[in-house]
Amino acid sequence: MKKRTIQLQLLAAAFATVFVAENVTNSLTAIPTTVHAEELSTESRNNNSSTDGSAEPEKAITQKSVHLSVGGTTSSPGISWYADSNLAGEIQYAVKSGDNFPEKYETVSATSTTTSERGWYSNQAVLTNLEPDTDYVYRLKNGNTVSETYQFHTGDTDGSYEFAFVGDPQLGANYFSSSKEDWLDTLNKISENTSADFLLSAGDQVNNANFENQYEDYIAPVFSSLPSATTIGNHDDSSTYGTHFNMPNESADKGQTDAGTDYWFVYENTLFMDLNSNDLSTAEHKAFMEEAIAANPNVKWKTVVFHHSIFSTASHYADDEIISRRNEFPPIFKELGIDVVLMGHDHVYTRTYMMDGNVPDTSNGVQSSVTDPSGILYLTANSASGSKYYDIAAPDAEYSAIMDQSKRRTFTDIKVTDTSYSMTTYFADDMSVLDEFTIYKTEAPIETDTTELSKYVEELNQLNLDQADYTEESWAIFALAFDHAKDILDDASATQDDIDKALADLKSAKENLVKQTPDGGDGDSEDHNNGNSNNNSNNNNTNNNTNGNSHNNTVSNSPAAVQTGDSTFLGSVMLLLAASLFTVIVTIFKRRSTSK
Repeated sequence: MKKRTIQLQLLAAAFATVFVAENVTNSLTAIPTTVHAEELSTESRNNNSSTDGSAEPEKAITQKSVHLSVGGTTSSPGISWYADSNLAGEIQYAVKSGDNFPEKYETVSATSTTTSERGWYSNQAVLTNLEPDTDYVYRLKNGNTVSETYQFHTGDTDGSYEFAFVGDPQLGANYFSSSKEDWLDTLNKISENTSADFLLSAGDQVNNANFENQYEDYIAPVFSSLPSATTIGNHDDSSTYGTHFNMPNESADKGQTDAGTDYWFVYENTLFMDLNSNDLSTAEHKAFMEEAIAANPNVKWKTVVFHHSIFSTASHYADDEIISRRNEFPPIFKELGIDVVLMGHDHVYTRTYMMDGNVPDTSNGVQSSVTDPSGILYLTANSASGSKYYDIAAPDAEYSAIMDQSKRRTFTDIKVTDTSYSMTTYFADDMSVLDEFTIYKTEAPIETDTTELSKYVEELNQLNLDQADYTEESWAIFALAFDHAKDILDDASATQDDIDKALADLKSAKENLVKQTPDGGDGDSEDHNNGNSNNNSNNNNTNNNTNGNSHNNTVSNSPAAVQTGDSTFLGSVMLLLAASLFTVIVTIFKRRSTSK
């Protein structure tokens, strides 16, 4: 009996040891680890070796939820995926060539972090220096597991592009509906009927911020090839959002909540500023937009995106927080020169009139297009999955030009050029058109100012400069600069840079005119001879009085008439020699001036 008791105690101790060891192992695997490739291979060999030295096959790693995101520019998309291993993965990518994955490819290492799903880790990396308008292939590698080959096409740089705008998929909001299948159908309609370069979501990708199965429903296979830009909605506000979506140019401290911050990206000619409207600090959002605009001064269009619509027509329009934003945001958007604001949250379609702050421009009624407007367009998207709809609660909203609650899935196809921003909203079930609207911008003529150049040319005319008073070399350069200045003044297509440069060149040539000395040698430059202009005038008067028919020694009243004829201009070879000699003279003169 005693012997059996001892055996039972030993057996219990053994089970306890195994239990503790398993829990310690599980705890350790939850710690995010960054391992270099060399360490990975060594670790794999060590872990796969049995006590007798024979190798055991490595466990296959499962990958899922592959998501291609827009980059800071069209040449730098980001990629996120999940793997059931804490070994940080990598992305192999190359320009597509043939049916097989290229033998030569670039590699970028991913960062690996823990997720809310036990045993799964988020991998994220950014591809760089991609060529425009090019097909690329890529694959994901974790340990010895290599994914299937995915592919995508980079945007062109011709100033035009297209994207699909969707609102509130909110997968998981209605388990008794076919919202997952309907969401996939909407994505298929976008792929089949548009040439969208990327998809932009107005937020609430899922219904429960920490439910990984809802993210799996949202991240459809198409997102491995169609870049996407997501927005943080009130249903997305947890750290799980950030483990799935690798957004560019995230602010370090503005719009910060558990899910992330404000971020921006530039696509072709448009700056997109995506605000995390769960953060209620209007001052932070304004500062973020100011920074983004300052960093991208040459864009043609400025678009703001955020979740909580401030100009919708369903029940949320009367929420206290919405009213507060409605009072605060529009004056800021006007100040910053925003063109279009895209929103969601209220599960109803609403397009505003062109808005001057909070005041709608209804003078021309409901329009399908505007040209060079002074106001801003606000568009609120209905649900793209059909998971939930809200009835219209503000049918008389003065800011609303178009509203619709047909309880049908919608998406908006947006086409942008340098001079147009065109939005066509479709019912996704049959691709019939709900609404169309286009903003046109005419190319404003670039104003130039020739006042200073004209004034300086006239001043030179009044000086009556005499070619005989100056060295051939310095006069030749001055004459060329003067003739060029006249040409610029006569050229209606001359830019301000052309005008400014012509003025600078003419001033330099004038300042560096070198006087002839009495013995025929070179004297000081024009600016270091006091009273030269008066002397020139006196000489001109003397020459004109003594020999009224002589024009070889003086210029006419306008330097524009200066001709470097056969008597003084010895041809193109002499001009080259003169220019070289003049450079030497100017250098010597500058050194003299510096030493004085």
